[in-house]
Amino acid sequence: MTDSSVRSLIPNGLTVVRLILAILLPFQEPHLWWWFFVVACATEFLDGFLSRVLDARSDFGRISDPIADKAFVLSLVLVLLFNGLLPLLHLLLIALRDVVVVLGSFAILAFGRRGDVLRLKPRWVGKTATVFQFVFLGWLLRAGPPPQWLLGLTAVVGLVAGIDYVFEYRRAVREPAARQDP
Repeated sequence: MTDSSVRSLIPNGLTVVRLILAILLPFQEPHLWWWFFVVACATEFLDGFLSRVLDARSDFGRISDPIADKAFVLSLVLVLLFNGLLPLLHLLLIALRDVVVVLGSFAILAFGRRGDVLRLKPRWVGKTATVFQFVFLGWLLRAGPPPQWLLGLTAVVGLVAGIDYVFEYRRAVREPAARQDP
């Protein structure tokens, strides 16, 4: 085991914690949802921060971190939806980017292009969309229904991030082909 892979155990472990939280959340009492959310937010921040500070980036982290994010958000929104706290339309609006990212990643993997997925870097607009999602969901958990402006802003930033990822996917898939042509 290399020094880098040992260092990556900490941020990757935090990512795994978020996956476990996603699995356990639906079985918790409503008063615990907020605390699961707080821990998920903390692990989301810390895994990225520590992987940069420790220079501990890994293929596992690059693939599993966004999956853990999507899994936790999906788990939370389904719990909120099934408990009548999140209208279906609001769910669809705040999940635009996630649907695009997940479908795009699966499409690239389906064509045997794992390397293309690994080359995709987190983009600032995607990170911004995640922040808005977490603010929206945190507001909902802590204070009740968020204001319409926050819903609208979350949806618009998510849509822009989804479009950005589509263009990034296309570039990532075309770039290797362009390098191979003489």
